[in-house]
Amino acid sequence: SPAALSVFGYSPEECYKTPNLIKHAVHPDWRKYFEEQWANLIKGEMPPMYEYQFIHKSGEVRWLNQRNILVCDDAGIPIAIEGIVTDITDRKQSEMEIVRMNRTLHILSDVNQALIHITDEAALLNKVCQIVVEVGGYRLAWVAFAEHDEAKTLLPVAHAGFDSGYIESAKLTWEDNERGQGPGGIAIRTGKPCIARNILLDPAFAPWREAGTRAVGTLEQR
Repeated sequence: SPAALSVFGYSPEECYKTPNLIKHAVHPDWRKYFEEQWANLIKGEMPPMYEYQFIHKSGEVRWLNQRNILVCDDAGIPIAIEGIVTDITDRKQSEMEIVRMNRTLHILSDVNQALIHITDEAALLNKVCQIVVEVGGYRLAWVAFAEHDEAKTLLPVAHAGFDSGYIESAKLTWEDNERGQGPGGIAIRTGKPCIARNILLDPAFAPWREAGTRAVGTLEQR
């Protein structure tokens, strides 16, 4: 319908011209799920509604809520799928922000308890890493100290989560050179927090990208 233009970004004419355009614009992470729901619908097993992520024509990733019914002819043969799609991006973002804040508060609370009860530095650092992984949901957390040697080495002293040799192979430094442009090196030199939000695209993360993606791939295979 014309109203779908605001939800999907594609006009009815574009949809008619390109078969399965909307189906192919479903976010890759959700495409299998989306196809399963349609297959279930055709079999008469479709739930009343479902949610998934969709790539708008503008490139923006949006959350959609979809309700469908299967239309059959007099012989009971499916001839069409009708439905209502609602953009719920704002609601989902609000929900995820609440979850993120609750998780952060939980991490801070557990870390504060660790500070009170653990007196050994090494044990404390490993416990903090463990909390970040187990409570925060991160795959890997680690701590390094800035050495004042000639290479300005970042020395790993604690970690938790999946490693597979990644930390050892990183060979980090806080020197202002290629291997010192990671979040750790920059944070130490500037005295400010530094975040790499996308290690696949961040050019500063190039020296560790291959090892990092290989480690993630090994984890996913497990």
